[in-house]
Amino acid sequence: MKKIEKESFLSRNRISDTDWSAAKIDWVVLEDIHADYVSKVLYLEDIASFIVKTIQAFNGVHSVRWRVKSPEHLLEKIIRKRAEENPSAKYMSISVDNYQSVVSDLVGVRALHLFKEDCLIIHDQVIDFWELMEDPVCYIREGDQSEVIQALSERDVSSKPHPAGYRSVHYVLQTKPGLRDVLIEFQVRTIFEEGWSEVDHKVKYPNFSNDPIVTSFLMTFNRLAGSADEMASFVKTLSEHIAITQSEIKSLSQERDASVMELDAQLRKISSSKEKQAGVDLSEVMNTVERIKEANKSVSDLESRWRSANLTGSVDVGSTIENIRSYAISQNVGIGDAISKINREHFDRLEKLKAYTLLNKSPNSKKKNED
Repeated sequence: MKKIEKESFLSRNRISDTDWSAAKIDWVVLEDIHADYVSKVLYLEDIASFIVKTIQAFNGVHSVRWRVKSPEHLLEKIIRKRAEENPSAKYMSISVDNYQSVVSDLVGVRALHLFKEDCLIIHDQVIDFWELMEDPVCYIREGDQSEVIQALSERDVSSKPHPAGYRSVHYVLQTKPGLRDVLIEFQVRTIFEEGWSEVDHKVKYPNFSNDPIVTSFLMTFNRLAGSADEMASFVKTLSEHIAITQSEIKSLSQERDASVMELDAQLRKISSSKEKQAGVDLSEVMNTVERIKEANKSVSDLESRWRSANLTGSVDVGSTIENIRSYAISQNVGIGDAISKINREHFDRLEKLKAYTLLNKSPNSKKKNED
């Protein structure tokens, strides 16, 4: 295998002499890690493929992205981690024998979801399927507050503001397809957040831009992405509410129509029997039933025509509710009040009819009629 040339590598990856000196690592150690890692890349890609297929089948997951870290990026990360002001002990003791347990993102997998709350469903499936090497963390933008963050906290997922404003839930998974454990960095975020982070990375990282104007616009973009997440969840909730409401309206309308038809049949039966001699004004009740039936027909026709009309079309509302309008005028009330008044009249007469029916079903009433 062709060895990598130190000076060329440092130049390609924009590692300064200062950072290289601060890293305090022998180039030979990096060469050994590089050679060993190159021999394992295909193996890690097979593992990543299995992880991706598993996660793609999870409820709430829209799509999955993944990558295996390139050998050069691995070495670059090791150098930058060691060059930090307060480097971690594990990176300072890294070697060809332990780098796979030190670097937790050799395999990176990212699950994207449509709605913010979907991360809760995904989380529950993740902890049921894999062992976690570290406690999961929900990265948020400073000032973020939501029911989702609270729900994650109840699942022992801590929240931590990210200095760059990234929003996502981070896990370090552990799997063991062979003799050695393999660590997987797993991130969960919304599609909107993924879009913002891709733009942010594309704009800032090619030349490590710290331009304050660019940073300001990117943070504005970040807030817009957060607002888009909120809107997506709101639209989902709204559509679910509308569907439930429409279902309830349909059920109640069917129940109402069935009650009217049943009442109509009972009234016709009573009006044709000798029980009509009891003095109940059945004609008035039957007239009310007819008005309700006409009102129901007009409202149903209005609903049907409204659904079929396009947004720019017009609906001749007046012609479809003429019967209700006439009654409203006669009673000096609005259309809505007219329908309510008709229904109240209907139920008042229905109660009278029920009382009359119960009276005639009692033994004393029957004996009185026979006498």
